[in-house]
Amino acid sequence: SLGGTCLIDEFDYLQSTAGNVVNLELVWPDFVKVQPSVIIAAGYTKRHLRFLNLDPNCFVRLNVLLKPGYLGLRMRKIYTPTSRLINSGVSEMWAGLTGESISIFPYINDYLPIAEISLFGVNVDIFPESVPVYRAGSSEFMPGQRISLEFLQNLLIFLLNIQSPSEAISKLVEILSKVHRKYVDPME
Repeated sequence: SLGGTCLIDEFDYLQSTAGNVVNLELVWPDFVKVQPSVIIAAGYTKRHLRFLNLDPNCFVRLNVLLKPGYLGLRMRKIYTPTSRLINSGVSEMWAGLTGESISIFPYINDYLPIAEISLFGVNVDIFPESVPVYRAGSSEFMPGQRISLEFLQNLLIFLLNIQSPSEAISKLVEILSKVHRKYVDPME
């Protein structure tokens, strides 16, 4: 959350006594900030920390990072009669409260999308073996244009935070993770 964080600390680097003040180094490609924090709870390998006097620049940057995960937590599967889904060509649908949606299609071939995701008002098509592309209706982007690495990462964070994901959602995560690895390391 913006007030703090929960870290896995298997080797007790933070010396897990509640009440201890620790300095976390928050690192972005263009910005580094040492952020004082206090351990408010420690159990097994988890350390719950509260930020002390969070820097406004860090607040904005953390907010951007946390938003796709928060939206993923709010997604709900739409249960509807199978006949309606078949008529629409969709095998599974998910919806969020602020316009986010996921439509999963049956696999036909590598040239047709297996899913359409709407996140932050941007619609993208997901294909089984290639980088997702912006879909018609995404006003800021050219339809068919490959999505940016940043948006791909947002999609992954969004999908990974869906509670009780279906097998189809897990498959999307697997596909996008593979695409992400290729995006980051084209030689892979």
